[in-house]
Amino acid sequence: MGPTSPTATPFGATPTPSPAPVVGRGAARFTVDWTQPPSGSVPVASQSVRVIVKQGIEPIFQQVISRPSGSNLSTLDIPNLPAEGLSVVISAYPTNNGSGVPQAAAGFRLVIAERVTTEKTILLASSITSVIVTTAQPSLTNTSTSEVLATALNIDGNVVLTAPSRWTWSTDSPQILTLTPNGSAATVKQGDLDGTGTVTAREAETNLQGQLALSAPEPRQGRVTASLSWGARSRATGGLTSALSARITVGDPRPQGTLSFLVNRDTLNLAAYTQSYTSTEFTRVGPKTVTITFYAQPDGQGAVVGVAQGTATLLPDGSGLGTYTTEGTIKTVTLALGSSNIFVRRTTTLIVSPRDSNNSIVAVTPGSFRYQVASGAASSLQFGQDVSGNDIVTGLSAGTVQLTVSVNGFTSAPTPLTITPLGGVILDIQ
Repeated sequence: MGPTSPTATPFGATPTPSPAPVVGRGAARFTVDWTQPPSGSVPVASQSVRVIVKQGIEPIFQQVISRPSGSNLSTLDIPNLPAEGLSVVISAYPTNNGSGVPQAAAGFRLVIAERVTTEKTILLASSITSVIVTTAQPSLTNTSTSEVLATALNIDGNVVLTAPSRWTWSTDSPQILTLTPNGSAATVKQGDLDGTGTVTAREAETNLQGQLALSAPEPRQGRVTASLSWGARSRATGGLTSALSARITVGDPRPQGTLSFLVNRDTLNLAAYTQSYTSTEFTRVGPKTVTITFYAQPDGQGAVVGVAQGTATLLPDGSGLGTYTTEGTIKTVTLALGSSNIFVRRTTTLIVSPRDSNNSIVAVTPGSFRYQVASGAASSLQFGQDVSGNDIVTGLSAGTVQLTVSVNGFTSAPTPLTITPLGGVILDIQ
């Protein structure tokens, strides 16, 4: 004698009373929890579960339960079950009629006591055993995109349908590959750099993941943009006041990886200022070594007065160069006078000797220097240039002063100058 027809009832509703079990038989009540994993049991994409009760290997009945609306629980009452040899197989499906590839399953032995209703809460394990990620375009260009697809498979290699919300995407190389996720699919574009990266798709209900390597071999290129701060000419004690031009070089060992270009200071602007410069040519983006060499003359001519070095990651928009400390070539500076004694209204030449770490002269333009009166009356003299462009000082009133000169942040020791009134006597003691 087989069981009577089972009934499925939304949780909270009053089940239809089951016929009283006969001698040697009992009943079962199954509760299906539709709450989303991991707190619940049925995959979020599942729309039905199929319950099959077997005696031995023979099914004695089956029932499809559709996902209820407005409730997370369903109950299934099965009356008049035999007391021995029972097992239950329950599978979740993506359709509301129990068809398709099962997304989750559960199986257990069912022990029925005579004239007793055995109650069970159904918890299903996902049938997903692996995740694969595929694409028709594993190699990207600067302008192309690649559509990648994540697929969940069961142990037989059949596709298991999943809800789009259960997928998360990531990449180990965000500067090479940029992702735009869309459920079980994602759009991949080349990022700021070229190279090879891996995309990963993770299925939330099982925490299984699949990976796929993508390449972006085409070099990304960009112009180089650099901002240089020029020191005030003859007005400041800090910065490279002597620099009139600079060569900016960014490079790496890759093909198309090195670019160098010259920039000039605005020689009519004596104040300190910062200006942005952009190369006219392109270079490969990515990791770079940066060298900025400052020169005493325009167009990269004259003595090297400073060098700044560092590393950077150049981006396609030309940005990425950081701030670097300039190591000035000049390490010391001295000041001498054509004559240490002059009459009022007379001049003498200012002789400046900037030297590097090897004590060699570093030739810079006269406008690079800032002269100061360290002691004495500053009003007793005036600094200027003669018709040849040489720096000079003119006595305005009698007195003795101590003069210093500064260049690129270095200041000389004081040098005395005596200014004698007209009609006085200058003693030149040997």
